This record gives sequence, structure tokens and C-alpha cells, in this order.
Amino acid sequence: MKTKRLLAAMLLLSSLGLASCNDSTSTPNGTTPPATTIPDSSPQPTTPVVEPVWILVGGGLGAEGDLAWDVGNKTPSANIKFVEKSGVLTLEVSLYKGDSVKVGLNNGSWDGILGFSDITVGQDMFTDGGGNNIAVGTNAKYTITIVDGKLQIVKGEELPDPVVVKSYKLKGSQWDTWATLIDLVETGEGTKIYTAEIEFEAGTEFGIGVFLNETGDGGFLNWNNVQGQDDEETAAFGKAATSDNIVCTSEGKYLVKINATGETEVITFELVDDTGTEPVPPVTTPETPSTSEGSSTSTPEVTE
Repeated sequence: MKTKRLLAAMLLLSSLGLASCNDSTSTPNGTTPPATTIPDSSPQPTTPVVEPVWILVGGGLGAEGDLAWDVGNKTPSANIKFVEKSGVLTLEVSLYKGDSVKVGLNNGSWDGILGFSDITVGQDMFTDGGGNNIAVGTNAKYTITIVDGKLQIVKGEELPDPVVVKSYKLKGSQWDTWATLIDLVETGEGTKIYTAEIEFEAGTEFGIGVFLNETGDGGFLNWNNVQGQDDEETAAFGKAATSDNIVCTSEGKYLVKINATGETEVITFELVDDTGTEPVPPVTTPETPSTSEGSSTSTPEVTE
């Protein structure tokens, strides 16, 4: 009997002890509460914020060949980057006749871009190249400053004409959505005749970019540059439906030739290997880049 009483007392004490322990930490359904988390007060790494800078954008041979229509340039060279001097943003740059430029932030947006209409000093030295672009008419060194959101431009010493080496690169919808460049090679030094054998798929839309010293923008050759548009040799090519790009309507290997001996480059085609594919109507590629019509000397128009 004593043993039973002793066992009952021990069980009662054990129950009371457990109830006492659970009173302050009990949770619904008898679950164990989560452990307390102490905030980490140590410094946390942060991603540095890069402030956009003012740069010169455009096309041509100026700025030591660093000109480009690229407002997303995250690492602009010193040749196009404005720096602060005497409290104003300044850029000293060499520009040549035929260059076309604007001034903007390298934040990827054309908002707030400054052009011809924003020049308050020196505007008479330039012309509006279309789209408010600043068209350069004289080879010279220029100092451009940004003052109160406007441009002041002063001309320095004049420069001789630059040495220009042209090259031609074909691109189109058939190759990585216009990303691949195919070189046309000069047939001999000084001939100014450039060729490439290319296998075209039917429906390929394309054009030929003109490069100046491998970096400058010399324009874009298109259907307006094709010689003998009604000739038998060019019957497999035509004008794209919604642009001046060239479109191949009959699959095959063709010799593409550019004759650059005159003032305007002309393009001709010669059939090398006919695959026997029937011609198809021209098609339009949505990813078509903007093109310049007719001449390789035209500069892309960038609007605000």
C-alpha cells in the first residue's frame, strides 16, 4: 500500500513540474516555440551605386573614333566623357566634317538629350543634321561646356582631314538577328572593289554597314545602292516590304560585290551556286534595324 501511495505522489509531483515549465512557453497545439533570433548588427555588404555621367554620343570619326549612338555606355572613355572644370562640365574633343553628335547622360535614356537647338554659344558653327543632331562642318578641336542645361561650344585649332580606311560588313536576319557581321574583302590593294561569297536563305533580309577606321559610322547600304535592279542577275533580290533593306527571294550562294570607286557605293550580285529553290515573296523581319537610305555617307538620325 505504501508503495502505491509513494508512486502516486511521485507522478503528481512530476505532472505539477511539467505544467509549471510549460506555463510560460506553451503554444497552440503543444508545439515548441521558435528560438529567439538576435539581429546581426555587423555591417552588411551593399551594391555600389554608379552615378550617370554626361557623355558625347554620335557617329563619325571624331573623339578619336570613340563616337557611338550609345546612351547606355557604362564605361565611357575619356575622349567622350565630360569632366568638371571651374564649376562646369567640360569636354575637349576633336571633331571632323561629317560627324554628327549630341550630349546626354549614359543612363540608357534619350530623355534630356541636348542637341543643336540647345546650343547658346557657337551655334553658327554647326547645322541641324536632322533629329536635332549637331552636324559638324569644320575639322577642329572644340571645347564643349554644359551651362544651366545648355551647350556652349568654342572652336580651337583647325585639324587636317583624317586618314580614313573604309570597310564593309554585311548583316541580316539570317545571322543571329542582325548580330553577326560578315566582312567583304578588297580584291586588291587600292581597287576599292569588295567581295564575299554568301549562302543566302530565301527570305533573308539584309544590308551592308560601312565602317570608318573600324569604329566610325559610315552609314548603311541598302536596296537603293543595288545596281541594275531589273537585271537578270539581281532577279533573286528585291526591296523589303516595309524598309529599304535588301531581301533574298531565291536561296543560293551568291557573290556580293561592292564597287566603291565612285562617289556612291553600288552593290551587284552574281549567282555562284543555284540550289534550285523556287523564289518566294519578300518578307518583313520585325527585328529590322533602322537604316540610312541610299548613301554610305549618311548619319543615323537620333530623335529625342
